[in-house]
Amino acid sequence: MLVTYENFKSCNSTDPKFVRISGNDSLPITKPGHYYYICGVPGHCEVGQKVDIRVPKTSTSPSPSLSPSPSPTEGHAPAPGPSKSSASSNQYFKHLLAFQLFIATGVLACFAF
Repeated sequence: MLVTYENFKSCNSTDPKFVRISGNDSLPITKPGHYYYICGVPGHCEVGQKVDIRVPKTSTSPSPSLSPSPSPTEGHAPAPGPSKSSASSNQYFKHLLAFQLFIATGVLACFAF
């Protein structure tokens, strides 16, 4: 369940902002912000079944333009690698996906006990 920071610190599940209880729930995080989730099963939050998620704002600056590469005079030129911005973006989404899977596993664990 999604709770306030104060309720997160004290493991207070009496006033959640959002609750899912089917046991097969996902927690879509669609915008930047700070999210606090705890397990609502008595005693679970106190033993660590809670998570603090911080989603950073994405950069709104434009990507740097790529200049055309010179034509090779002889032989084969090495292929250019991925740009730094696309590599960073891919890494961000890999971490975000892994973290969402971690959250889903934690939520499922709340309902397994």
